[in-house]
This record gives sequence, C-alpha cells and structure tokens, in this order.
Amino acid sequence: MSIRDSRFIVNTDEKDDHFIFTLPVTWNSRPYEYAWAKQFANPNDVVLDSACGICHPFIFGKRVADSLPVHYFDGIHYCRANLTYLPYSNQKFDTVFCISVLEHLEDPVMVQAFSEFHRVLKDDGQLVLTFDYPLINLARLQQVLAEVGLQFSGDVSFEMPADVVYPDLYAPRLFFFRALLKKK
Repeated sequence: MSIRDSRFIVNTDEKDDHFIFTLPVTWNSRPYEYAWAKQFANPNDVVLDSACGICHPFIFGKRVADSLPVHYFDGIHYCRANLTYLPYSNQKFDTVFCISVLEHLEDPVMVQAFSEFHRVLKDDGQLVLTFDYPLINLARLQQVLAEVGLQFSGDVSFEMPADVVYPDLYAPRLFFFRALLKKK
C-alpha cells in the first residue's frame, strides 16, 4: 500500500495520538485522517484547508491561537468563504485539504465545490480528501470527478477491508474513505 492510494482507512494505518486539544469522542477517525493528510503538507506549498471550521485542529483554528507561539501562524490567512465560490485566483494552491465535509453537502453543492477545487488547484497540485461512508456515494463520487476534470492520483480501491476503522457510536456504522486527487 502507498500513501497515494485512495481507499478505506484501516486500523493498521498510521495515526496521531497528540493534539493541542482533546478531540471529541465522535471524531475517532481524525487521528488516522490527519496522520495521512499531513504527509501532503509541504513547507513551501500554498495550501488551502477548506471547510476546516474555526475550531478544527488540522490547521489550527483561532480558538487555539492564544495557546501557541505567534510564529506558528506566520503566513496563515483566515477567510470565511463559501465552498461553491472560493475567493481565490485560478491555480493558486499546491494542495487543497477537505477533511470529512463534502459528503454532508447536497449533490449540486458538492459538485460545485469540486469545480471550485479544480479551479483553484495548480495543474500539478493535489486534492486531499476524506469522506464518511456511506454518507458519500462512491459511484457518484467517481461521476463527479469525471464531470469536473479530476482523477485519483494513485491506486484506488472501494473494497471494504476487514480491519476498517469505524466508531461504535452510530447506526448505521460510518466508515472512512481517503482520496488523493489531481487534475486530469
């Protein structure tokens, strides 16, 4: 398996155990999602952490700003924006992150968000996503990617492995899918 593979997250995947503040118990997938996603954050890249919310810990939200050294925030620009109309120029970002968000949007909104990601992503950029499954329809995801000009960057598997990560908090169960995308 490669870090570039798009697939379900499994219990043997790397996970982070240390965060600046305690994650909600319902976010048991985040240690795996963040450990995988952070591998695509390169120091000199221009990066968009889209739909992170103000208290989201992947790229630190303002809620934790007071507890960290000021230099942690050098070069960070906070912006409240609509995913269907991002206030950025074409091909601005090397990497766009969107962690467990798009599956919660209505289909036309999700399609427009993907179109915006395509627009703001550099030609050689990467789109790093995770989804809650079955909230995301994986067949529809493939259709949307084709419609907007995106494709999987590495190998892809939609098979559910035996050691897939899931919380015991939801019925039906939620599973977590990671996807690394690029422009066609």
